[in-house]
Amino acid sequence: MTGRTAGRPLAVVTGAAGFIGSWLSEALLAAGWHVRGVDSLTRAYDPAMKRANVAALAAHPAFSFVQADLACTASDELLGGADAVIHLAAEPRSSSSWGASFSRYIERNVLVTEQLLDSAAAMHVWRFIYASSASVYGSSSVPLSESAVPHPVNPYAASKLAGEHVAGVHASQGLPVVILRYFSVYGPRQRPDMAVHQFVAAALDRRPLTIAGSGAQVRDMTYVGDAVAATVAALQAPLAPGSVINVAGGHPLTMRQLAYEVAAIAGHASPEIIEEPARDGDVMHCVASTDLARSALGWTPVTALSEGLRRQVEWQAERRRELHRQEHATGSRPMRAQPRGPRLMIYSQDGLGLGHLRRASSIASAFLEREPSGWVLTTSDSPMGTLLHDVHNHDYLKLPSIVKSGPGDWHPLSFPLDFAHLRQLRTRLILEAANAFEPDVLLVDHMPHGAMGEMLPVLEALRGESAQIILGLRDILDAPEIVHQRWEQEGAFEALSRYYDGVLVYGSREVFDVCREYGWPQHLADLVRYCGFICTPQTPEDARRIRARRLGGADRGTMIAAMAGGGADAHELMSALLDALALIHADQPCVLEIVTGPFMPDHQRLDLKRRAESLPVRLRRMVSDPLSRVAAADLVVAMAGYNTTMEVLRLGTPALLVPRRGPSQEQRMRATRFAELGWVSQLDPDELTPRTLADAVLDALARREHRAPAIAPDLGGLQRAADHLQHAANLARHEAVFEVVGVPASHHPHDAAPEAGLSDALSAS
Repeated sequence: MTGRTAGRPLAVVTGAAGFIGSWLSEALLAAGWHVRGVDSLTRAYDPAMKRANVAALAAHPAFSFVQADLACTASDELLGGADAVIHLAAEPRSSSSWGASFSRYIERNVLVTEQLLDSAAAMHVWRFIYASSASVYGSSSVPLSESAVPHPVNPYAASKLAGEHVAGVHASQGLPVVILRYFSVYGPRQRPDMAVHQFVAAALDRRPLTIAGSGAQVRDMTYVGDAVAATVAALQAPLAPGSVINVAGGHPLTMRQLAYEVAAIAGHASPEIIEEPARDGDVMHCVASTDLARSALGWTPVTALSEGLRRQVEWQAERRRELHRQEHATGSRPMRAQPRGPRLMIYSQDGLGLGHLRRASSIASAFLEREPSGWVLTTSDSPMGTLLHDVHNHDYLKLPSIVKSGPGDWHPLSFPLDFAHLRQLRTRLILEAANAFEPDVLLVDHMPHGAMGEMLPVLEALRGESAQIILGLRDILDAPEIVHQRWEQEGAFEALSRYYDGVLVYGSREVFDVCREYGWPQHLADLVRYCGFICTPQTPEDARRIRARRLGGADRGTMIAAMAGGGADAHELMSALLDALALIHADQPCVLEIVTGPFMPDHQRLDLKRRAESLPVRLRRMVSDPLSRVAAADLVVAMAGYNTTMEVLRLGTPALLVPRRGPSQEQRMRATRFAELGWVSQLDPDELTPRTLADAVLDALARREHRAPAIAPDLGGLQRAADHLQHAANLARHEAVFEVVGVPASHHPHDAAPEAGLSDALSAS
């Protein structure tokens, strides 16, 4: 981390690339401070705006910049050596804070604030400024003083007030915290989603100006230069810890009056005003008393409303002219520096299994067959990532492994870290990889938000770029009530709605209708494409030789193959099978080959090996060609994992599935559904004994010559999935090449969503 310049105090400004943050950083540099700017540079709107803000600062020798997501970065590192902290970064916008997304506001506006305060207290900074919002007050018909009781009317405001309370707790312990409540800040560099910016844009285009609600809402407009001056004054004023101060411009007017004022300055005479439905949680009247700011800070706003609006209109008009000049000069956005093939990045979470990883490898191979010049990067926590080493142009990033012990219950496999810290580490690794790899397509496996939300910063970073974001789902995830509950609680539905361009279901609607079973709303169901089931593209190489070896060269005989996938929880089934073998052999002489899987604990595998020594059993930990075992066998006894089941169906070998007990119902549901269709036999794990298993094996062997399912499984999913990903990559590359300079690479229907990590204290609406 860059240290301070000699003789200058160091201020850390979070949200430094944003609207207020960039102006504040400039003012602090001019006042003799060293500034460490921190920002995640998310892409909720044209990232060129934020990069331009940072570029203007970067030329100053006393400025250093750290691109970091505060929710995923150690605060001690960011604040090292700081004399003061100005915390502007936040999850913004009241209109987006309702429902499942509120958890994101709690994380970024409360938990992040608490982490920064903890670090600041440990470092004994001499001032911590927390940027709050006038929205904490709610609505009031009289000017609001700091003694007014807050009454937030939307979740965003509640999260900002919670941040104030956290700051107050630290102030009671002596941390010199000052809370500034900003009122409707406007001016040059304002975010495009904010009211004045939208009014100016419409007026410059000579379009109607749109107002949410009746337009009678009253706001106290504050020019950004005045807000910055108040903030700089609060750094050095003699204030008691926990002081709360209003920052407002003293220019109250209705939103309708504001729209007409902007139009007049922009030269748009007699504009049409269009009223949209009012937003939930929008207050009617929010005007400040600034007596305390005048007395405690010696601060008075100096910018007249007309002057401030004129500056913003001129800034937006000049920015447009510059973008048009660039467009005229280049004709299109330049291509990336070096020609290259399409890039696919795959996120796969599979800490104690092989299914997700094998499926990722199959998809990567099929994609690269279509795009030989392409690249694929798989990020996964499977310890068996070396399985991918032989796929040309495909590499693998190993994440620290985690395992799931129940719905929403994750823990590290090896690292002696609590899950929260390990999640931060994993997120940072994935985010850095995504930023460096620059994928054209991101394929997220199984969980749209990642394990407990770890993918959200990555999705936010790629959103607004030309990259296509695709969710890949095996058909059955868990019991419908559990999936719907967890997806709601963890924000998975909200992430899917906000970030994704499409969903590939690796199954058939006729077998399992994901959207109906899991209660997807129609706008999400519209994203779904059913590919059919995905099978590995490899073919058996040694089935005849393996069968001959196992049966001792006999022409007739029965071979049973027991497959355990990863094997972490397969001991119960394999143990029961060994105990059942005598019963099976008495009716049907046979040989048994058991593949335990690499994740079966050593003591369990040694137990099976000891008990199998006197039996017609060959026991292996792993085999290089599992498909040949399946093809050679007369019957496969296996758990009901997706990949093992698909290998059995593709090769046509009869199978007896004994699904795992938990932590999810996925395997039970798959085995039941496939057995109903006549594709497999099944035995419920709660009924598993040596006797019931022997009976089920003998029954499956007896019926293997009479298998005639009503419908055949659709096993063409791999080719269809690869075709879709190829199309998505071509679309992304087309957008990246031909997108006009200055127009956001917006392919997503939700590009007006808020930008995480930048302050909203501040919206003028």
